[in-house]
Amino acid sequence: MALWWSFGIGVYLRPLAQHTVEARPQPRGGMVAQVNATAAIWRTDKDVALTGHTRHRHKPSPVSPGFSAPTISGNLTFGPTALAASIARTSTLCDAPPEMLARWRDSELTRVEWLVADGAVFSLSSYVNCLADSERTSFAGHVGAGITDILMNALGYTWRDNAACLSGSLDPHADFIYGGGRVSGHGVVLAEAHGSFAANVSTARMGTRAKNKYSRQVKPYVATMSPHGKIAHGYSIAFGSKPKAAGAF
Repeated sequence: MALWWSFGIGVYLRPLAQHTVEARPQPRGGMVAQVNATAAIWRTDKDVALTGHTRHRHKPSPVSPGFSAPTISGNLTFGPTALAASIARTSTLCDAPPEMLARWRDSELTRVEWLVADGAVFSLSSYVNCLADSERTSFAGHVGAGITDILMNALGYTWRDNAACLSGSLDPHADFIYGGGRVSGHGVVLAEAHGSFAANVSTARMGTRAKNKYSRQVKPYVATMSPHGKIAHGYSIAFGSKPKAAGAF
């Protein structure tokens, strides 16, 4: 598992079934074995290290006089409910009603509890291997977006909108817009998210992905206007984990 981020930064960042067997007598003296399967789902908070970051300078720098980006803690700590809530938030638009967000959070909670292994170190459960390829790719993208939201919240920012509002065309752009925190009075910041659960995930690969996405989908919009104000700063965050592996790359 690795978390890498690039800002202007990139961040790159199994429960097995447990069985109990109960033997019960049958009316004619025989015995029948009843197997009860209990899934070891994710319960323990994760502690994910930020494995690298790259700064990208802009002209002028800072874009908004007086703005300074918040410093980054060396680790992110979160549980299944927090990740599910962040996935629900980043999967919807700004006009999604609270009752819809609550239902989406509950749905995502089931997925993350089963597909992420229990324990303090981030790793995927063996149930990920039961997913179709397209569904595994989709899940990785949703987790990448959720981790991005958790990191942005840790930096003091608040989710404002999906960044599709930046362009009416198919031009590549960042995923999300955030406000609040240190950018209050200066405008908003952008965040691009990426997630990958593949055998070839590595710190170097995720770092390169975060940097490339920053250059292509974040940097061109910094210092421009959005419906929520001037874009004063930007982030590109990549999160990855190898199936059947745990720990940071």
